[in-house]
Amino acid sequence: MNAKRVPLIIVLITLAFCFGCHKSEKPIVAGPAPTGPVELKIKWPLNRYIKQDMNVQQTVETFVPNMPAPIKQEMNIGQQVTLSVLKEDPDGSHEVQMEFVSARMVMANGNQGMEFDTSKAPGTNALAQALHNLPGARLRFVLDSKNEVTRVEGMEDFQKRMTTNQRDQTGILNSLFSEQYFKQMMNQAKSMPPGPVSVGDSWPVQLEYSMGQLGTLVMDFTYTLKEWERCNDHNCARIEFSGTLKTKAGQSLRMAGINLNIQDGKSSGETRFDLDAGMSTETTMNQDMVLILALPAQRGATPGAARAPQYLTNNLNQVITVKMEPRK
Repeated sequence: MNAKRVPLIIVLITLAFCFGCHKSEKPIVAGPAPTGPVELKIKWPLNRYIKQDMNVQQTVETFVPNMPAPIKQEMNIGQQVTLSVLKEDPDGSHEVQMEFVSARMVMANGNQGMEFDTSKAPGTNALAQALHNLPGARLRFVLDSKNEVTRVEGMEDFQKRMTTNQRDQTGILNSLFSEQYFKQMMNQAKSMPPGPVSVGDSWPVQLEYSMGQLGTLVMDFTYTLKEWERCNDHNCARIEFSGTLKTKAGQSLRMAGINLNIQDGKSSGETRFDLDAGMSTETTMNQDMVLILALPAQRGATPGAARAPQYLTNNLNQVITVKMEPRK
C-alpha cells in the first residue's frame, strides 16, 4: 500500500463530523434571544430538503528516513449531498434520505498531482473510479425519538457502486463507508448538551468511530455556548469546541500490514446552532495531528535476515468547512 493514501483515509474519517447541517427552508419568525437556559434540540420537520457543501483543505508533510527534506502534499476535497425528511411519525421518529450529488479532489505532491471530479470521466485511477459511481446513491436512515439511528437502508447498493477491478483501494473505502460509519455520522444528538444551557455553559462530548479494519478513533471534546447571534433573522447559538483525536487505547489502525498511530491529535472550531430551525447552520473545524506510519519489515540482503520496520512521520493539518442552503 502506498503511504500517500493515508491522509485521504483520515479525511474520510473526519467527514463524519460534518453532516446534517443546514439553513431553515421555511421563514420562521424568531423572538428575542434567550436570556436563560434553553434546550438545544435537533428537529427533523417533514419535507425538509437541503443541499450541503463540504470542503477539506489539507496539508501533509511526510518525513522519510534518509531524505534531507520532507515531502509536502496539499489536497483539497469537496463533497455535496442532499438530506430530505421523508416521514415523521407521531412517536417522534423520522425517516431521512441522504443522496450523494458530487465529489471532487485536487492533490499536488511536488511536481506530481492528481485531480478528479465526479462530473468528469474518472480515468484509470481506482479511487476516482469508485467515487465516480457514488452520485445518485441513496441511503435511508430511520431515527427514533431521541434522534438515534436505528436502521440504515440502501447499504448493499451503496457498496456495489464502489466496486472496481482494483479491489485493494475499494476494499478500504467499503470498510470506511460501512453501515456503522453512517450510523455514527447521523447520530448528531451526541454532540448536543444533555439539558438546557445558558451562555457560558460547557459540556463534554466523547465520540468513538469504529472504522472496521482501521480500528477505532476516540474524540474527546469540550463544547461551550459562547453567545447568541442573529442569523437570517433566527436565534443562533455560537458554540466553540476543542479537544483531542487519538486511537483507542490498546489499538492501532491497521491496513494491509501497515500500522498507523495518531499522536498529538488536536481539533478546534465553532458551529452555529439555529435554535428556531433546530439544526446547526455552519461548522468550521481545524485539525492538527502527527501520523506515525510503520511499514512492514522487508527482507534483508542476507538470506533469512529481516530489516527493521520503516517509520514515516506525517504532520497533518486540515481545515474543514461546511456551507448549507435549501435545495432549489
